[in-house]
Amino acid sequence: MKVAFCTHVSDDWYYSVGAHKLSQSLKYFHPEIDFYCFGNKQLDKLFNIHPNVNWNTVHPFVSYQLIDQYDMVVHFDADSMVVGKLDELLDESNLQFDIVGVRNNNDLNRAGKDSPITNPGLDTQKYLNAGLVGVTSKAFIEQWMLNNIEFGNQMPFQEQTVLNLMASDWKTKIIDPIEASVYYGISNLYGNTTHWDSWMDVELVENELILNSKKVKILHHGGGHEATKLDFNLFNEKVKQHLGKIYENSN
Repeated sequence: MKVAFCTHVSDDWYYSVGAHKLSQSLKYFHPEIDFYCFGNKQLDKLFNIHPNVNWNTVHPFVSYQLIDQYDMVVHFDADSMVVGKLDELLDESNLQFDIVGVRNNNDLNRAGKDSPITNPGLDTQKYLNAGLVGVTSKAFIEQWMLNNIEFGNQMPFQEQTVLNLMASDWKTKIIDPIEASVYYGISNLYGNTTHWDSWMDVELVENELILNSKKVKILHHGGGHEATKLDFNLFNEKVKQHLGKIYENSN
């Protein structure tokens, strides 16, 4: 299975949003997989495709640039860091699905510290977060792009709402369902003060990050617009040192 990883971020936000940590952590755990970071030069071309293509709708346009060359293209939000081998994501059986995604809402049926996010009539545990989306179908990406242009900017969560409106019509797999033993992305976020209070509860056990007896595979600093994301000080000292080693040893 030939896979590409990708993200997009403006050049001036590359470090503050944490994209360097995404790049380095992917290199650490999966150096065998091609990684593409779309910056200002590439994004300006995509934004010129149509007036309705912007930061809130460009995600599928990025993946579309790669889909002809790969069996699956996985797009990560730039404020993410990989902290374990992505075996569930990279299982070859996923090629039978058009969309390989992750939960938006946590085990408490909340979106971080807030009320759950979903589309009308959709189970909160079936609602996908657009911060990690694997795609195998060019036809799906093309339809997502068209829908984003047509009505994405009018939706409450733009391209993410559109993704969830479409998912039931395509073969879709969630790799971190509530019953799974892994967390991918923001399904591990919860708290009373911030969305990321839970990160202080993450423990280092035999070189793996564990929260609620589940393995944490990806940290996604979603749900906010902080100037500096993926701050290792959000974790206890042991985990903080472990994250530093992942980052430093990938150089």
